[in-house]
Amino acid sequence: MNKLREIMNSKERVLTALELKKADKVPFHPYESPEHAMVQLGYKVHEMYIEEGILVEAMINTAKIYSSDIIYLR
Repeated sequence: MNKLREIMNSKERVLTALELKKADKVPFHPYESPEHAMVQLGYKVHEMYIEEGILVEAMINTAKIYSSDIIYLR
């Protein structure tokens, strides 16, 4: 009988996977473009070049919407 594993948070899941160990599930990282993230938050795309910090807010918001384990900014 398999023992139920504790549910990991995103950081634990990603670090465990990077160590090539078995995580509770595969880390989820959908490709989210900065442009899509800005629109999701209700901004126009060009505003990410004008207002400091707004892109980070948009990427975090989008990661929460899609339950992403990783946020990547290019």
